[in-house]
Amino acid sequence: MIGLNIYGNGDLKLKMTAFLSIIKASYARYALFGAVLLCLGIACEEDDGLGSLTKTTYDGNPDIFMMGQSNANDDLAAEIAKASGKTIHQISHGGQAIHRWFEDPYNWLESDMAFLGNRTFQYFIWFQGESNLTNRAKYEDMLKQIIEAASPSTAPVVIIVGVWVSDPDPAAFRNYQMAMCDRNENFYFVDSMGCERSDGVHLTRAGQQLLARRISNLIVRLESDIESNQ
Repeated sequence: MIGLNIYGNGDLKLKMTAFLSIIKASYARYALFGAVLLCLGIACEEDDGLGSLTKTTYDGNPDIFMMGQSNANDDLAAEIAKASGKTIHQISHGGQAIHRWFEDPYNWLESDMAFLGNRTFQYFIWFQGESNLTNRAKYEDMLKQIIEAASPSTAPVVIIVGVWVSDPDPAAFRNYQMAMCDRNENFYFVDSMGCERSDGVHLTRAGQQLLARRISNLIVRLESDIESNQ
């Protein structure tokens, strides 16, 4: 009876036809939207698998070139620039071991150097290490290869940001980085211990600002020493 009433009435039939057309069109749109989201989701997962990427671009020759793990390095770069008054160019990959700058299918060294281009810089900041806490084999050698690729003709001032994590041993890798700076000329260590973290690893905004001030203070001290020796 309901079917006869609906489809037997001309005006109501026209309305129902229009209504069904809207439903079909909406379904098609949402189906397409869902497919797009699915594709984007796959792309994000692939990107995460290859390391989430952050970039801070400076068109000319920057004072600072920063590399390492992303962990909001784009925000940290802005804080460093603000604290130091220096220009900065940075590229970083999230949550990755240093080996992936050299291993297939990553080979980030090549793409990162393409992003750097022919820019020259005075300071090289490296902020990475959480993913190498228990795998330090060739870490120092690989880092030196990255620095040489970034600045083949001149030796920049290298600033290593100390990694501080809650597990398994908070100080172990930090101490390893400090020793690495001690045995390499022109390497300087900046501690991230005491910089606020949201989860034991990632810096909060306040943590980034404190770390940026520490890096800026080191740069000021180094430049003051250079002026004093001239």
